[in-house]
This record gives sequence, C-alpha cells and structure tokens, in this order.
Amino acid sequence: MINYRLSVGNGGGSALVMLAGVAQVAGLLLFHGSLQEVVVVQIILMVILLVLLLAWDWWLHTQQQHTTEPQPAAQPALSTLRTTISRRWRSLLLGGIALAMLLLMWQAAAAQATRAGNPAHEQIKQILPALRDSEAEQASGAYIPNVGAVITLDLLRGPNAWKDKAPDAGVRDWAFFLMGEFGPKLSAVPADEVIAISINYYEYAARTYHPLVITSRAGDVSKSDTYAVWLDGLPINPAASLRDAQPASGTAPAPSVGGSLLLDFNDPQTGALDWTPLAGQWAMSDQGYAQTEPGRYDLISLLNRPVTGDYTLQVELKYLSGDMGGGLVFHAPDPASKNGAQIINYSEKGSYLQWGSFDSTGVFSFKGGSPVPSGADGNWHTLSVEVTGTTYSIRLDDATIVEGVPLAGTAGGRVGLLASTSNVLFDNLKLESQQP
Repeated sequence: MINYRLSVGNGGGSALVMLAGVAQVAGLLLFHGSLQEVVVVQIILMVILLVLLLAWDWWLHTQQQHTTEPQPAAQPALSTLRTTISRRWRSLLLGGIALAMLLLMWQAAAAQATRAGNPAHEQIKQILPALRDSEAEQASGAYIPNVGAVITLDLLRGPNAWKDKAPDAGVRDWAFFLMGEFGPKLSAVPADEVIAISINYYEYAARTYHPLVITSRAGDVSKSDTYAVWLDGLPINPAASLRDAQPASGTAPAPSVGGSLLLDFNDPQTGALDWTPLAGQWAMSDQGYAQTEPGRYDLISLLNRPVTGDYTLQVELKYLSGDMGGGLVFHAPDPASKNGAQIINYSEKGSYLQWGSFDSTGVFSFKGGSPVPSGADGNWHTLSVEVTGTTYSIRLDDATIVEGVPLAGTAGGRVGLLASTSNVLFDNLKLESQQP
C-alpha cells in the first residue's frame, strides 16, 4: 500500500500507513499474551487505518475541487459519495477483504483461547513442572470431579536404580515423598476426594515396567500412615488392604488377638487381601502363595495382622527354581518395611538355615545358622518359629534347630514370608497366638 501511494504521489496516505505499522508493533509489544489479543490489536488498527485513509482521501478530493477551475453546481452528497466509491473501489475492496480475514482470525483465536479450568486442575498444572524436575521423565495430571486428582509419572532412572534399595522400595519411598510434598499443594481438591499418584517405573533386572500407585484421602494428605500403595495392582501396605474396611462376603476376619489362624491359600481373591507384598512378585493360586521374581534378596510379604505376646508361626515351603532362599519373617514392627524385622531363611542354595534381623535402616545382621538337609530338593518342608517371652526357637521338619535365640527390638509386630534369589511356593501357614 505504501508503494502504491508513493507511486501516485500520495505521500500523506503513505505516512498514515507507516504510522499504523509503528502502532501495530507497539500494540503487539504490549498485548501478546494470547492469539486472541494479537488478533484484537490487528483488527482495531486495520479498522482505524481504513477509516483514516478514507477520510484522508475525502479531504484531498475536496481540496482539489477548491484549487481547480470553477465546477458546475455542487452535486448532492449522495452523488458525491457514489463518485468517491467508484474511484476508490479497489482500496475499499482490499480493505474489506483484509477486515474479513481478520474477523476469521478473531473467530479462530476465540476458539483457541484458554478457558479457566477447575481450581484443582489449575493447581495440578502448577506442580507438574516441579514433578518433571524431580526424577520423572514425563508428568501429566487431571482433576476428576467427585473423584479427585490423578497424577501420572514415567520414571526411567532415579529411585528405581538406587544401589542401596530394591527398585520397588526406592520408588515407594519416593512416592511417599511426593505425596507429602505436593499433596498439600492441591488444596482445592475436596477433603473427601482422593489424591492419586501413579508411577510407571522401569526395573532393569527384569527388563520390564511396573506401575506403583499411591493414594490418599485429600483431607488426610499430611498423614503418611494413611497412604495406600499398590504395586502391579496388588496392595503393598495395610492402608491399601480392603479387608479392614469391607470384609469379603462369607468370610470371617482372621483373629488379631489370641487364637489360631490357618491359611491354605485356596481362595486367591480373598487370600490376597490378607497380605502386603513389600518387594518381589507374589502371586496366589490354588497351589499356594509363590514368590516368582529371581535374583533379588529379601523379597517379603507380610500378613495384615499384628501379633503380640507368645506365638508360633509355621509354614510349608517348596523350592521351585533359583538359589533356595525361602523363609519366615516375624517380629516386624513396621507394616510397610522390613526394617527391624527378624528372619529365618535358607541360604547357600538350600543347604544352610540362617537367622538374624534387620536394623532400623534395613541392613541385615546375622545372628546364627546351621547346616541342614537340602531344601532345594523340590519337596515340601515345614519351617516354624516359636516366640516365647524375649526369645525364639526354630524347628525344621519336626527337628529342633536352635532354642533360646534372643529377640531384637521391641515386642510384637507383623509376621510374613520371605524369599531371596529364588522362586518359592508357600502353603498351609499356621499362626497360633497365646495373646491374652
């Protein structure tokens, strides 16, 4: 447009176009937060420029009439307008096309304009960058009305690759940290709804991904003892167990005080609620309860029942593959950790039975051991521990291995099963408690 006006000797109109260009740059510098703002600036300036150019051309036309020879009597205003339009139809056409295009851009910008979301969803969007900066490869999330907030993370290398912890244990600890750190920032989530963090992490030893999910009631997000955790769809802490909240139909809850409990693992659906796997791949079938992940140590599943006082814990176990390392866990003070627990298990490929305990950081302390007939022969063997006062005794296949071993740590806790570097099948667990 500037070249056209200069070519016809209309420098004033060119100056108006240049002034509009400067105004356009200034407007975009001030208002560029969204596509909608940019289009608004363009439309306003184009309309103003079109009006100014029409007014400028009208003024030039009237000046030319005054400086030329006398004209015939003045024509009516309508006739004059028609004359002007006939002379400037190209300019008007181009201006109309430009205005139509800007209006179309306005509609597109309005369609793409960001709409204000739910306050809880906006809070999720605010914490996602920090989650990506922590350890996650990818982070996304959404708020579901009447359900709660869901955050999904992909983890390739981080807590799942710590040298001092198993992948599932490291990811679980990280999940607890994330819930405690970021959960309170989702204050717009109603207290009776749920905050869930799903972590899909890679396990290098098994060359596969595992989903770990941690959930909390929004009103209890500051209380880590209420968090529920699932690994591969199975609960791995007591808060995730549904048995306490809703017993399975037709089944009686196992006693947590004196009495006898026998678990034959014949009902996988109901029996799975009795156990909290802390590590490893635990699966229940009509054959029994098996740990199937090879090559790792201290793969534990705890019974979701506290035991105090004197008791006897007995289980039948059978070697399936690997280096036989099946055994028992007892006196575990933390239902979500092996820290502080006592253990008895096969070692040396099934030719040795050892006993000891984990300290407060999860480091194993050897207390004693004894050579035994091979437990890796593929036959069923019966292992039991009897806790009396401050000591315990161990029996294997009705033979007493040791008596009067001092207990470490505080009295009471959880009992469970253990497998190290082996695939072991457990069945017919029996717990007899003399708790008053």
